[in-house]
Amino acid sequence: MKRISEVKQIVYNEAVKLLWMPAFYIYVLMCIGFNIYLFCNGIGYKLESIHADIDALQESRDAFANDIHYDYYGQSDFSTVLSYAKGERVYSRFANKCIDNNYAKLESRARTMEPEEQNSASFTGNHRLHQFLYSEFIRCLIVESVLLIVLVVVYSMHFEKYYQTHELVLSCKYGTLLIKVKLFVAGVYSLLLCVVLWFSCLIMYFSVIDYSGIWKSYISSNYNVDKRTVNDLYLYVYPYVTWKPETQAAYFVKTIGISVLILIFTILLSGIAALYFDNDIKVMMFLVGGCCLMYCMGNLLQPDNILEYVFKLTPVHLITKCGCWFMDYAPGDSYSGYEILTVMIGILLEIPLLRRMLKDE
Repeated sequence: MKRISEVKQIVYNEAVKLLWMPAFYIYVLMCIGFNIYLFCNGIGYKLESIHADIDALQESRDAFANDIHYDYYGQSDFSTVLSYAKGERVYSRFANKCIDNNYAKLESRARTMEPEEQNSASFTGNHRLHQFLYSEFIRCLIVESVLLIVLVVVYSMHFEKYYQTHELVLSCKYGTLLIKVKLFVAGVYSLLLCVVLWFSCLIMYFSVIDYSGIWKSYISSNYNVDKRTVNDLYLYVYPYVTWKPETQAAYFVKTIGISVLILIFTILLSGIAALYFDNDIKVMMFLVGGCCLMYCMGNLLQPDNILEYVFKLTPVHLITKCGCWFMDYAPGDSYSGYEILTVMIGILLEIPLLRRMLKDE
């Protein structure tokens, strides 16, 4: 009972300290303002034509579909998709076999796609709303949330160090308990702030662009395609092919789920950095350096062997891929389950390390 009482008191004290820190609320408001600007600058100028398509879809799904129908999946040559993914790189025999197998599965999935899926009406492709929502808007929300979590966790974990009382606190009998509770409270509080940020921005987005008519339509659809420039020579219309049939609603929910896991990964990583380094600048250098390393591994280092699959198992590369989750993107991360595998490996590596550091404390 005494220990429970101590935990409650610590939780209360830490919650009060965080709740009365105005910098966090200012940061959230700044992010909301920036995201409104991103929305207005990104697709705000196309709202008239977007709303026209929304009205057309709600009036008659068949008329909307017949108006813009084109069989991208029937016309697509997946050897072009594969060659576009590989570029001019020459892979080792084993890596080449893995890549070919994964893209063969992708082609098989596209060829056996039900007509209901590939012809489900959606206005998102006309205005690249899929890419804006996921590759720009939600990716921006993820980055903003990661920065917010780092600020909250480091502030909470280093609070005693600011006032030179950490040695006294850690020497008492519940010093380790204090650190565990501080990390927990900081994690929960930062996630709540992230919920406010995400909820505010997504409510704004969906209140302006009505998705009610397309939540049940599929991501893999002739009406939701991307246009890519290949080698600056010609425009290649790229039909989305998710590894499994994904409706707009299911894709959105799964994207939110992966995003939450990325934020949990960030909480644990920030806690490890705050425990190991006693200086905020060192913590930031460690985190920035780690993110740069993970980015280079996933995007700049391009081995011609199976190491490409290993190098791309980083949350930073996963964030850069946002907008193409659950479908192909590049040879090293184009396989079913890449997203959940990447983030779970990161979390599972952090948990024992964090437990060891807390035990040492």
